[in-house]
Amino acid sequence: MTRSYLKICSMAAGIGAGLGVFLTSPAAYAVPVTTTVQGSVDLADASNPFGLSAGDVVTAIATYDDAGIPAVGASNLAFDSDPTFSLTITFGNFTFEASDDDDFGSGFPRFQFSDGALTGIEFERDGFAFGGFTDLTVGEFTGQTQWFLEDNIGSVEVLLEGTWDFANAVTEPNDAVVVVSEPGSLLLFAAGFIGLCGYSRRRRRLIQKL
Repeated sequence: MTRSYLKICSMAAGIGAGLGVFLTSPAAYAVPVTTTVQGSVDLADASNPFGLSAGDVVTAIATYDDAGIPAVGASNLAFDSDPTFSLTITFGNFTFEASDDDDFGSGFPRFQFSDGALTGIEFERDGFAFGGFTDLTVGEFTGQTQWFLEDNIGSVEVLLEGTWDFANAVTEPNDAVVVVSEPGSLLLFAAGFIGLCGYSRRRRRLIQKL
């Protein structure tokens, strides 16, 4: 029996053993999802710097991994807990990102869930300047289902108020390329190696008899 033949048989046995572990182990990857939530402007002062009027639509787009979110009950997920998570809130001509939250990096700014569905977004930014205003605050209230924009030093305190429509939010899986070998292909590949090894053994025995 040659060394090359032994190497082939050893390789086939190794692949077969590896397949046993691979096929009986759970998947070790996750596919993030993106939830798009629209909201409405309920109150708008004409001086607001975002150019919004009552009845206008605003948008929040949240990306996260929902694998650990329970299907029953209330839960939350810090959107600064994973670099693949994101949050984009668009109010008229202004856009906020997750890292704009005052407490980003502390584990406090969170997505809120109920029975597996997104039902609230904790987000607040205090003391920022925009559009001629020097001390604005944007945040949420009423269980993270409503939002506001306030001027901390001006004559008109509340510039905007609105409501998120979580009931009609749309959640879709992200397009992702998962580098995991297909079990069926591996099985076929290993079977070919094992078959080749068996055929070689039978052929050698036949030659020896002759």
